[in-house]
Amino acid sequence: MAREVELFRTTSEWVHTEAERGGRPISDAERSALKMLRSELETVNTAADTVAARELIYTLLHLGIKLEQERY
Repeated sequence: MAREVELFRTTSEWVHTEAERGGRPISDAERSALKMLRSELETVNTAADTVAARELIYTLLHLGIKLEQERY
């Protein structure tokens, strides 16, 4: 049986909020990997966890930064 997985703190909203405090640029390799993962998730389903993961990826790509939870 498949179960949804709730993202722990690292949500699109969290990234938007914390991005104001800084972050590190996403490398070209990271950008490519995120785009590939986003593409894979777009074909999976519309479960809440998949939607949340896609939103997070869209935000990371849009802002072009990465954040470490441990720093905040």
